[in-house]
Amino acid sequence: MLATASGKLRALNELRTSVALAKSLTMKQKIALGGVGALTPILLNLAVVDAPTLSNVTLAVIAGYVLKVVILFYVGGMTAALHRKEEDPIRIFELGIVAPALLTTLINGAYREKHNYESPSQPAAVSDALKWLLPSELVAAETTNQPRTVYSFHQAPPEPLAQQFLRGLVGQTTTRGPWFVCIRPTELGLAAAEAMVNDLRSRYDVSARIYHADGGPSSRPGAYTVVVADWTNDATARAIGQNLRDKGVPNVFEWMRPSP
Repeated sequence: MLATASGKLRALNELRTSVALAKSLTMKQKIALGGVGALTPILLNLAVVDAPTLSNVTLAVIAGYVLKVVILFYVGGMTAALHRKEEDPIRIFELGIVAPALLTTLINGAYREKHNYESPSQPAAVSDALKWLLPSELVAAETTNQPRTVYSFHQAPPEPLAQQFLRGLVGQTTTRGPWFVCIRPTELGLAAAEAMVNDLRSRYDVSARIYHADGGPSSRPGAYTVVVADWTNDATARAIGQNLRDKGVPNVFEWMRPSP
């Protein structure tokens, strides 16, 4: 009996100590607890979802990922701070988890379910919008090391700076595959290919790339092919092709690169 009473008294004293500690928490401490709680989904996401995202780490990917961590920490901290009457540290920690967890789930779901409509103009447009977020050294490197204006069917072009940043911020945004959306004719001189690219941009507001025909639908050395979407998957290529046909773009066709 005496031991039981002593145990209950000890438990009561621990409870009182816990309550007293909770009531002494400042607003900064609450925000910190909520922010730490917000990082819990990040750790789980890193193990389950973001592993492919970080498989090829660059400074731009790291910058995007750090920005995501800061945003979620802020959301968790503000969620905890808004519950002014809450004094339980565990409950504050849990409140910090809720909003970032929902946000992370929505982002993951959106980018896994949709088929990206990617064209060569979109990474450049996104890059211009995001350059103010990136270190000046990265922007300078991107500007200095521009990819070639003529591409090859034998090797995918390097991932643009904007896509690297978005990969770190919201996860894997680029699904590369062997499918291309091309414009006939597939055997053009360089001047004719450039004229076709300019015509697509001016008449249909569609951007395109010029590829060496070798290894493509034609495979004639010395010729060139105009490509509207490249290195994507079957569903995305068909969706882009249909979208272009609906716009009235002529001679659009989808082509799959054979396995090497």
